[in-house]
Amino acid sequence: MSLLHSESPSLFQIRSALAEDAEGLIRLHFRAVQAIAPSFYSSSVRAAWSPPPSPARAAWMRQTIATPERRVLLAAAEGRLGGFAICAPEQGLLQALYVDPACTGLGLGQCLLGAAEETVRETGCARVTLKASLNALGFYLAMGYRLGAAARQPLADGVEMDCREMDKAL
Repeated sequence: MSLLHSESPSLFQIRSALAEDAEGLIRLHFRAVQAIAPSFYSSSVRAAWSPPPSPARAAWMRQTIATPERRVLLAAAEGRLGGFAICAPEQGLLQALYVDPACTGLGLGQCLLGAAEETVRETGCARVTLKASLNALGFYLAMGYRLGAAARQPLADGVEMDCREMDKAL
C-alpha cells in the first residue's frame, strides 16, 4: 500500500515491521506521545505512557513484532518512519496507532488505520475495537468509529490514563 502526498516528494509504503525497526518505532512513539497537548494528558501521564527510548523498550517492541498474534505495520519513506499501528487481528483489536508529529496531515494515520482494518477483516472478524486516547477521538469518529464507554488504560508505575472504548463494523 502506498500513499503519495502532493506536498511531499516522499512515497510512504505500508509494510510489516521487522525486528530492526524496533528502535525507530520506540523513538517515534516517544515523539508522538510527548507532542500531545497538556490539555489532554498531564506530563506525568505522558511520561508513564511513553518513557524515553531505552534498550528495554526496544526489546519490548522487538518482542511485540515477533509475537504471532500481533501485526505491527509501519509507514516508511526513504528510510524514514512516519507512523505505525499494532493490531491483534484475530481478536479484532487495534492496540496502537501513532504518527510522527512531523508527518501529521499527510494522511498516514488514515492509511495505517485502513491497513490495520484490512488485516483484521482478512481473519474473518466483522468488527474492530480499540481504546482511544482522548486526543484521538476526533480522528476515530471521522473514520467511522462509534464512541463507547469511558475507560482507563493502565500504564507504567501504576499510572492510568483516561480513554474511550470505540468500535467499527468492517
